[in-house]
Amino acid sequence: MGEKSAARAVKALAPRTVIPIHLGILPRSPLMRTGETPEGFSKRVRDAGLKTEVVILHEGESWTGQH
Repeated sequence: MGEKSAARAVKALAPRTVIPIHLGILPRSPLMRTGETPEGFSKRVRDAGLKTEVVILHEGESWTGQH
């Protein structure tokens, strides 16, 4: 799922928070590299006017949701 389709899913599901986990991963095969990033996805969510929080984790980070 790329940035565009992931943003559509966020719109349809309306979660409070999303964590993009596959965007930005560099596949071994150059044919599978898209250049799409978690930051690009976050921008699409903001540009769509969605209130969903996008949490971008970097290698080694973790996240604990607010209850």
